[in-house]
Parts: sequence; C-alpha cells; structure tokens
Amino acid sequence: MYSMKKILFLMVLLFFQITGCQSILKMHYGITDPKAESAESLTRFLKKHHYPVENFYVFKDSTSYIKMVKDPHLKKYILSTMIINPDFKKIATDSARCQWSGGYFVDHLKKDTVYQFDTFIDIEKLFSEIVAVPDPSTKLPVRGEFDFLVINTWAKFIGKMNERLFETIPSAQKRKDLRILVINLNVDIQKSWNMTKSRIKKL
Repeated sequence: MYSMKKILFLMVLLFFQITGCQSILKMHYGITDPKAESAESLTRFLKKHHYPVENFYVFKDSTSYIKMVKDPHLKKYILSTMIINPDFKKIATDSARCQWSGGYFVDHLKKDTVYQFDTFIDIEKLFSEIVAVPDPSTKLPVRGEFDFLVINTWAKFIGKMNERLFETIPSAQKRKDLRILVINLNVDIQKSWNMTKSRIKKL
C-alpha cells in the first residue's frame, strides 16, 4: 500500500522523472516539502498567486484527514479533480487523460450524457469530514442545488502546479447552460491538529 508521502508526490515525481532536475521544480514551480499549515498561511498563498479564496475547505481535524489518507479509493484523487453528478455520484473520468485535465472535463459536461460512476466514493461521507474557511458554519452543497459539482483537491506545497487544478473554475464559470458548483479542498496538514512528526511519518 502506498504511503501518504508517495501519494502526495505522485504528480511531482512524474515531472521530476521527465526533467531529471529537482531544482527546476522548486525554483520555477515553487514546489516545497510538505509542512503543517494554517488557514491564514493557506489564504496568503492563494492571494499571492491570485488563486481563488472562495469555496475554500479543509479537513476538520486529524482524524478526518487520516480517514482520507487510509481510504484506498478516495486517496487516489488527492491533488486532482473530482466531478460529481446531482445524485452525489462521482463521474468516472477518462483514464487516458491526465488527472489534471479538469478544465477539459468541465468544458465537455452535458446533462443528457450517460456517465459511468466510481461507486466506491462516498461524497456525503467526505462532506461530513470537511469545513469551510474562514466560516466553518458555511453549509455544503446538497442534492438538487447543482447540475455538477467540481471538487479540486489542492496543496500549498505543489506551488504553481495548482494552476492546473484551478483551471476548472473559469471553465465552470463559462458554462452558463449548467449549474456548476466548485469546492477547493486543501489537503495540507493543519497546525491546529497538533500532529507529532512521528505520527505524520506513519501516514
């Protein structure tokens, strides 16, 4: 079974293998080693790079975070985009395309298309584990409020490579024919969880 570190660095390592130069990743893309963050540090990061601060969510505590890490199905979608239908079913995306092709998928969404689903993903269970920033009382989307829901799972430590994930937002805004909601779910460890280094290493 893959460790959390291997899952989080999946796309970064792919690029590293292609270029063979880790310094390019750090200098050009702003990629750093993962570390504990806060709502404030993440918000500053988003504003610095002109990324959206709206619809910003985090896991509510370390227990919720670990559930994601240990879920063999959900962890496959860390640092990628999930597209959900009105019945809270995750649409199975084209495996031939990069997992960061969310903008393409959003551009081609249609109400009358018969989609295949990843039935192992429980969106309502995921929603029970996350909260909005800065207002934790913000209500999450419910059935019937949207035609499609886009969930981007992003992290500060992948720097400018988050741009590929956030491409879904302008794509969703252009789709005036559909009600598309977007959630940007951060997957960095939070300082407020007070997780020890030894516990983090075991993830």
